[in-house]
Amino acid sequence: MIIYIISFFISCILLQIASKMKKNNILYYIINGIAILIPCILAGLRNTTIGTDVEVYVRQLFDSAKISDNYFEYQHCSWWWIYRVKAVSDFEEAFTLVIFVVQKLTNNIQIVLFIIQLLIIFPIYCGLKKVDCIKNKKYLSMFVYYFSFFNIGLNTMRQYIAISIIFYGTSSLMYDKKYLGTIKFFISLAIAYYFHNSSVFCILIYLIYRILNFNDKKEIIIKVNNKVKIKLKTIVVVFSVFISIFLILNANIFIKVFSFLGIKDYTGWSSGQVTFMISKIIRTIPIVIIFIISGKYYIKQDKNSYMYIILFIMSVAFAQFAS
Repeated sequence: MIIYIISFFISCILLQIASKMKKNNILYYIINGIAILIPCILAGLRNTTIGTDVEVYVRQLFDSAKISDNYFEYQHCSWWWIYRVKAVSDFEEAFTLVIFVVQKLTNNIQIVLFIIQLLIIFPIYCGLKKVDCIKNKKYLSMFVYYFSFFNIGLNTMRQYIAISIIFYGTSSLMYDKKYLGTIKFFISLAIAYYFHNSSVFCILIYLIYRILNFNDKKEIIIKVNNKVKIKLKTIVVVFSVFISIFLILNANIFIKVFSFLGIKDYTGWSSGQVTFMISKIIRTIPIVIIFIISGKYYIKQDKNSYMYIILFIMSVAFAQFAS
């Protein structure tokens, strides 16, 4: 545990030092590079028993690549997994290709783990560089990532690669120029899909963003009567709350959508009974308190504040599926 904490702090300190430098300075890129590589090296050197999925499928994919002469043969490899046969072809193509290429080049599973972590951290870092309010405070954002999500990513690797790529795409959508951001988002979505095909649901992010920014030049206000006027963005936030609650109470809808999209491997996520988990709510209390204190300032300062609020609401709601 201590080695993780030390590595996280060193990485954050280096990011802070780099933030004080001019971006055209070669030392700026070197220090940032070292800061990003430190946690990747840590993940690569870890014991393969750290992170359940390493021994569940990464090891098997690596061994399958070792005995295969080409990628086509590799795709037809299989093994017995708990109660059924699993094949390389059951996993997303981009993920299996990464393992195949790295195995053939290095024949070292520790380097595979290093590359996987790099595919997680680098898009997150690039995405954070785009966010206006934290451009010079990336070290704080990475600090939150390290102590909140890093260890989870040592297990659910395919998911976290997809999540980090979507994060980069979403940052591009919100902070790049309109058409460039849209192109980057859909390219990111396509790449993420081939690491974890449940990424297709992230199209909701694009739809929500476009609804919130229906008119870029002028904020839309709905007039209820002579005294009451409501921002369209406020209506969308309230609507997202009701939609989230509806989907939680009707989890079977997800099963049908998953099946319709051909994503059958993950229908188990939405099977069973959804019950209220107070622990998932308690964890969000500090964020809610901070928002209550600085909400008005935050909404005025960040043009994408409503988007973040909606994503926060949805994350809190969908966390109930853990039950």
